[in-house]
Amino acid sequence: MPVGSSGSWPRGSLLPLPPVGIGTRHCEGLSGYLVRLAGAHVVPARVLTARIFPAALGRLGHVSERAVHGRRGAWMNGTGLWAEAVSEAFGALTRQDDLARLTMLPWRDVLAPRSFLAPVRRWCPDCYADMRARHGWCRDPLVWSLTPVTCCPRHRRALATRCPACRREQPFLGSDTALGWCALCGADLGRAETARGEQELTPYDTWRADACADLVALGSGDKVTPSPLVLQSRMSGIVEIVEGGNVSAFARRVGVTRNAVKHWLRQGTIHLDLLLLASWCVGLQPAELFAAEDPLGNVCLGRWQTSAASERGTRWSRRDWNAVGCRFDEIVRATPHVRLRDVAARLRVDTALLRDRLPDRVAALTSRRRPARGAAKPAKVAVK
Repeated sequence: MPVGSSGSWPRGSLLPLPPVGIGTRHCEGLSGYLVRLAGAHVVPARVLTARIFPAALGRLGHVSERAVHGRRGAWMNGTGLWAEAVSEAFGALTRQDDLARLTMLPWRDVLAPRSFLAPVRRWCPDCYADMRARHGWCRDPLVWSLTPVTCCPRHRRALATRCPACRREQPFLGSDTALGWCALCGADLGRAETARGEQELTPYDTWRADACADLVALGSGDKVTPSPLVLQSRMSGIVEIVEGGNVSAFARRVGVTRNAVKHWLRQGTIHLDLLLLASWCVGLQPAELFAAEDPLGNVCLGRWQTSAASERGTRWSRRDWNAVGCRFDEIVRATPHVRLRDVAARLRVDTALLRDRLPDRVAALTSRRRPARGAAKPAKVAVK
């Protein structure tokens, strides 16, 4: 029986719990809202969702409980059918018609359907401690579930992924009735021990977290609707200002293929990580590309190092090496044992140029792969 019809789950069957933070940078995600809703009914989140998900996700075919409460639970915060079905079902049951704003559904026409959602649940221990001290309960902002976000936009610290006590990852919908506590051992996720082993953040990491928070605020609000036509127009203007309409030159400077830029200009859709990279390179916030006012007058040409027409002959003279260095660090963190030539291939830069422009990063990478001198070599076994 469909959810919302006259039957066991009529419209308004659940408490009308209002969502928190709509239209702000700290708008909560739909997965966290369901945990708070379960806590309001004093039942575990798994129990509440297990009774409603079969009807809510019935049009998607057979969906196992393990998939719903496992890593696929992140999909309910995205732009696909899962997010649409869950937001509609619980919106009808709670009489809250704006639950779709707790997901990335407002961006479904602009952001390409790619895995921009983190496969594991992440949180900021400082935020949990502040929320519990101020309100007595915690929530999970939607921005924490986005893959490009590696640090908290408010406290400038890396997001945690494991419990400080049992060192296990947290499910999106666990057996608990409140956020901020480990769903497996009950430990406090806001403890300072979670800060152990944090990686050093780069300026690009903090900028990216702020940019994604602005995108969440724009998508969850009702002032501007993200449109692919607006992205087409603004990207065309940026390419014209920066490179005089030369798509190939613009693609080389951003570090993407020419076909990717052509896709932005023709279809008006873009991957989230590439939207952040292109915005960073021209000195704009991604949210400014969809604002009512035209932001093209704020394009920062200084990052491109564009000067006289005589410099046009040098291919790499205007590359933003700060952005290349940040991308270099991301590749190395994601793949610890990657080779230098593989990094250069992904960056579309010659290895000799990387050694010349980024000597410290290259030296750190090569020393990590080079075995320690003087280490005892394994003895050869003679074959008889």
